[in-house]
Amino acid sequence: MGQLSEQLSRTFEELTLIHDLSRCTKLSNNRATHCREALMRLADCLPLETLVVLLPPDDCLLDSSNPLVTTDYSPLCAGAVSDLDENVTVDLQPSVENAGEIIQIGHKLDQEQLLRIVAELEASSQMVINHPLRCAPNFDRVAMVELEAGSSSSGKLLGVGARPIAELGTIEIQLMQSVGMILNSQLAIHRQFVSVRRMFEGAVRALVSAVDAKDPYTCGHSTRVAAMGKALAADFGLSHEAVDTVHMSGLLHDIGKIGVSDTVLRKPGKLTNEEFDEIKKHPELGYRILRGVPQFVEILPGVRYHHEAWDGSGYPAGLAGVEIPLIARILAVADSFDAMTSTRPYRNGLPLAQVIEIFRIGSGKQWDPVIVSLLLQDRDRLTRMVEDGCL
Repeated sequence: MGQLSEQLSRTFEELTLIHDLSRCTKLSNNRATHCREALMRLADCLPLETLVVLLPPDDCLLDSSNPLVTTDYSPLCAGAVSDLDENVTVDLQPSVENAGEIIQIGHKLDQEQLLRIVAELEASSQMVINHPLRCAPNFDRVAMVELEAGSSSSGKLLGVGARPIAELGTIEIQLMQSVGMILNSQLAIHRQFVSVRRMFEGAVRALVSAVDAKDPYTCGHSTRVAAMGKALAADFGLSHEAVDTVHMSGLLHDIGKIGVSDTVLRKPGKLTNEEFDEIKKHPELGYRILRGVPQFVEILPGVRYHHEAWDGSGYPAGLAGVEIPLIARILAVADSFDAMTSTRPYRNGLPLAQVIEIFRIGSGKQWDPVIVSLLLQDRDRLTRMVEDGCL
């Protein structure tokens, strides 16, 4: 009776695992996070010390933000994987060329050892081995299933254990196969997401190039504003998604200049009042250009209001203080910094000391004082930005 109860309890845990993973449709920006969560859930149902997802190189190339990463969770209890509370992420240089990406939990195995274990299983054409491995005699419980994660080669879902852990069999393999199928679907969706994101980013770069071609005096300005805005947003403590939004808005903040006369944009000297009035239209023009694209909705406040002033003296709406969207307040500081420090055909960039003094005077008047304090707290970064045009 006790054995039946234990079996029913285990079956319930396995069904719950499959049900929960199947319902998880929200994709993380980091593909490794998705795999890690699945491995942690699977660890509760399998008598193994290490669980690993290995993704092939061609699949990894789709996501340059996720280099080869091995994740080790510790401390471990003796025996099966459990109590996986603390984690440390370590970037490993591949000792085997084009080894791909490795995500693992439990007792950490180095890359070469993992690849040897995979090679031994593939050579034996077995999905389960319940005897000591030739390449790693300290392990005598290994199970592996294929993941169709790459376009030309498959990934692997691998489990490794040692005595006194129980033998592996059909039930464990079937559970791993079920989890592998779910992971495979999620990875396929992630690849599509990355592909669409790259197309979107390519369209943004094309728009930025159009602005640079229109206004050669400020070529590269949008890229530098985006980089500074991204750094300030991170300093402010915004989420990863919000930081990316600030960066994207910075790239497109001057897109409205496409609608401004070439004569005004390329004038090497001081603008007349009428010419400056035309320049002042570019935030609203940019907003109108982008507002019809649903993917741009979150960046619109930065494009439209980055010339608003903290004291209400800016344009186009004369907003003041916290009425100005945060994204616009961040970009206003980044935009002004690059404008002051950049050399133009009609003037040299201002010395950094003078720029810092201007920001100190304008803090709480022209610019949000909190954002200005974030800007000025890292003098080395400002120096790098001025000298190299990058962060």
